[in-house]
Amino acid sequence: MTLAIYTNPACLDGKGHRSFSPWTFTPGLTQSLYPNDPYNVQTANNHVCLIPQIESLKGLEACEEIAAVEGISGLMFGPGDYMIDAGMDIHSFMNGNPDPKFFEAMGTFNAAAAKYDLPIFGYVYRMLLYVGPDG
Repeated sequence: MTLAIYTNPACLDGKGHRSFSPWTFTPGLTQSLYPNDPYNVQTANNHVCLIPQIESLKGLEACEEIAAVEGISGLMFGPGDYMIDAGMDIHSFMNGNPDPKFFEAMGTFNAAAAKYDLPIFGYVYRMLLYVGPDG
């Protein structure tokens, strides 16, 4: 599989085209804290992270390849969108009857992040604290 990244390639190093930050209109915050960077554009470029979100079957299939991209700062999992794309019943999941394939997906996601030493992000449903892959 070939991974296609649908973004400006310059964004992979955090040096993409930055828009004008709305905080500059906030009273008391209208001046940059940094010399020679009146709108904090260069400063913002130095503090950008790239966190792809996995929320589909195709995304999960490419998860390890995505994690291997140089410059990735972490991985995020979108459980609701993933379950919809995978045809899983979210209502059953939220009521304590999760599809075992969801836990397989989380295992794949976690393994890819671990392999490339990436932090993971995403929403953890409260019931996941009580219900594991074995029920």
